[in-house]
Amino acid sequence: MGRNFLLLRVFFSVTLLALACPLLAIDITAGLNPVPPITANDLQSGAGSDLKPSYEGTGSLSLTGTTGDTDNWRVDVRRSDSANWPSGLTFSIKRTGDGTGTPLSMISGGTTYQSVGTTDTTLFSGSGDRSNISISFLLDGMSIKVPPSTFSTTLTFTVVDLL
Repeated sequence: MGRNFLLLRVFFSVTLLALACPLLAIDITAGLNPVPPITANDLQSGAGSDLKPSYEGTGSLSLTGTTGDTDNWRVDVRRSDSANWPSGLTFSIKRTGDGTGTPLSMISGGTTYQSVGTTDTTLFSGSGDRSNISISFLLDGMSIKVPPSTFSTTLTFTVVDLL
């Protein structure tokens, strides 16, 4: 059975949470570049072949409002999928850069892809204010067996102040 046109679109939305003392909250902001629409141009070898199985997107996170370089925190992430999210698709994320920060601030962990599920998982940790921490995410498991549709997932990043 041939397909004249194949269009799969994956949307991402972001929810940001900050868990800390209400008067001294650390703020987290995100900017993500979603995976572009998947079209017939993504077929591995043209008509009759399968789709590329993986698609990568990028973005950045910034954390501000800490009480200084020794204010330790961690960033957790989870996702919520649309009702029609295909069971074979996986979503992973990693930190690809340190961003910038004050002289004694630091960041560690999260530099290899880790699966993002529906419960919080730690992405990385650090201390002090950090800006423009680059991240990369990977959508894997795409195939022509996945029915054409629009799928979406919401990423929730939570910064936890470790006081």
